[in-house]
Amino acid sequence: MASQTPGLHDLFLQVKAAGYGIWRKRWAMLATAWVIALVSWVIILRMPLIYSADARVSINDTLLPEIARNLGINIDVKKKLEQVRKTVVNRTTLETIIKRTDQLDQLVGSNVNVKNALIAQMTRDIRIVSLDKNNFRILYENNDSRLTERDRAIVVKTVVDNLLSFFQQGASANNSGQTAGTRDELERAYRGYQQQTEAASRALNAFRSENFQYLGDGRFGSKRESAARDLRDTEHSISEARVREEEISIQLRNTAPTIRQAKQSSKGKSDEDPLLARIFDRQKALDDLRTQGFKDAWPDSARLIVLIDQLQIQFDAKQEKIAAELAGSLEAGQTNTLTTSIPNPLYETLFKEKIGIQADLRTFEQRLSNQQAVVNDLTIKAKSVPEKKAEEATLRATHRNLRKRAENVQEEIESLELREGFETRTEALAFNIIDAPVLPANSNGPNRLLFLFVAFAGAFVGGLGAAFMLSQLRPVIITVEQLRAQFDLPVLGNVTRILSEDEAKDRKIQMLGFAGTFMLLLLVFVGLVISEYLNLSLFG
Repeated sequence: MASQTPGLHDLFLQVKAAGYGIWRKRWAMLATAWVIALVSWVIILRMPLIYSADARVSINDTLLPEIARNLGINIDVKKKLEQVRKTVVNRTTLETIIKRTDQLDQLVGSNVNVKNALIAQMTRDIRIVSLDKNNFRILYENNDSRLTERDRAIVVKTVVDNLLSFFQQGASANNSGQTAGTRDELERAYRGYQQQTEAASRALNAFRSENFQYLGDGRFGSKRESAARDLRDTEHSISEARVREEEISIQLRNTAPTIRQAKQSSKGKSDEDPLLARIFDRQKALDDLRTQGFKDAWPDSARLIVLIDQLQIQFDAKQEKIAAELAGSLEAGQTNTLTTSIPNPLYETLFKEKIGIQADLRTFEQRLSNQQAVVNDLTIKAKSVPEKKAEEATLRATHRNLRKRAENVQEEIESLELREGFETRTEALAFNIIDAPVLPANSNGPNRLLFLFVAFAGAFVGGLGAAFMLSQLRPVIITVEQLRAQFDLPVLGNVTRILSEDEAKDRKIQMLGFAGTFMLLLLVFVGLVISEYLNLSLFG
């Protein structure tokens, strides 16, 4: 507990110093309070008081025959009352009311702008409030500062009295010409909706005929998937054909277009080598002997075998000689007379196959282009399907709504014809005045008394705030401890000031002046409260 005492003591000293500083600036505080209070009171007292007058009326709708209710014909009393209000609360009626009200007529005079502004204000301020099923209140408020409070009270009562008379006249005459005008409006609306419905139907049919492939069972998605599969197959075929073409090109680069072979003898009918012909003849004779059943040991057979071996040795030697000469001539760049160049059959076969693959490639590429165009077209159509269906749904909804509106208007016309027979016999609306308007003795607001008290309290709060802010510009030191805390110089103690008689007299006079000024402010406040309570107008 002892540890908290210094903190509370310091707080007390700060509050005490602040209070002393405010007291030193008491005249500034009082002057600020006077200024705030006077300005606030003038504003409050100049606020125009609102005066209102009202009348409570009852509307009798029991004259409607019971058979009309059984047929579903129900007259909306509120709706009819609003129609009467629109008929009565118009410029002509309000001008008549202004002329009948002396205060308003004098206020308007011959000024057209003032009249227009007053009519707009009255149109806005005249209200009809529903209390229960058949009871209503006609209300009018006025806070025009150009009128005295007494005149405002007279004006609101006079306006409500005139409104009651106009409402009674308007309620009985409202239905006389309204039904015919309503029927004409409904018939014009029905013809317009009929024309719009026909136009919407034509637009819907034209759209369906132009976009039938999008609206029916087009299945663009499945068709696109099938076309995409064919496209991928073609791409694979092109890839495979290009691989084969590359392989054949490699083989062609590694294969000679021509080959060389030994020149053949031109004698005889055979183009074969003579040694080969002799070997062939001997081999044929040996085969004949073997066919006849002679063994290889038979002298003729043995002789043929030896002869064939010798001829074969000669042929092999001749071929080796030709190969050696061919190799030598190639190295020397000379033409060999023992050999000749002939087309390479393998090269020709590979070249023909490459030509066939290239033809297939061109075919596949053309097919790929056609398939890509088909896929793109199906993609665009598939993306357009939701948009086309949404547009078709919009057209269909528009056509349906217009047709529904036309049907509703037609039903309204039929109902109006049936209703007309009953409403012409009901005497429209019957007004019964329950509470007639009276001259208001008091205003409805604003609450000036409350505002005066709030302004008085706010003035003193503002004065205290101003004095506190001024005291902070030159802080007050009231204890030795505060003095030691503010300066580094040693403080030995304090000396009490003793006032002289003249100083004490001057201070007493200042206190009396301060108290008198404060009491004067309080008296002004009390006087304003009393005058407001007694409804004494200070500003007219």
